[in-house]
Amino acid sequence: MNEALAAANGSTVAELVGRTVEELAPDMWPDLELSFRRVLDSGEAILDIEMDGPVTDDPADRRRYLTSHYPVSADDVIIGVGII
Repeated sequence: MNEALAAANGSTVAELVGRTVEELAPDMWPDLELSFRRVLDSGEAILDIEMDGPVTDDPADRRRYLTSHYPVSADDVIIGVGII
């Protein structure tokens, strides 16, 4: 989580840290989950995925995003997925 994304969600980083991606982006989660599972299963990044989703609580306020998803490891074990 960073300040720009938190602000786009009308929140602060402190309020959003610890929440799941599904909680933060419920409209986008069905598409994100597929990518997350692929990264977790393969251990390889997925680059330049185009996604469409809301920016704020207003459903009419939608944006197009270019994202990349990558494995996050600790001690050679994948512990999560990062998003840029």
